[in-house]
Amino acid sequence: MMNYYNGGMNAGWIVFCTLFVVAIIALVVWAVMRSSGAPTLRNDQTAPANDALSTLERRFASGEIDDNEYQRRRNLLAQH
Repeated sequence: MMNYYNGGMNAGWIVFCTLFVVAIIALVVWAVMRSSGAPTLRNDQTAPANDALSTLERRFASGEIDDNEYQRRRNLLAQH
């Protein structure tokens, strides 16, 4: 009868094989996410416009700009 320490797979090989399979799966998931064009913080082009609109809304709410200025700047942001 073969035991785990004489000719069989010991615990070190089991751990190594498990980690190897997990690493391969993680690499495949990363490659699929990267090639699918999933939006990331670096690639997201809507973030600056949303930040500008948030700033504009905050300034309007605090009274820094009037309604005409708010509408003018909001229209400019909507065009870009």
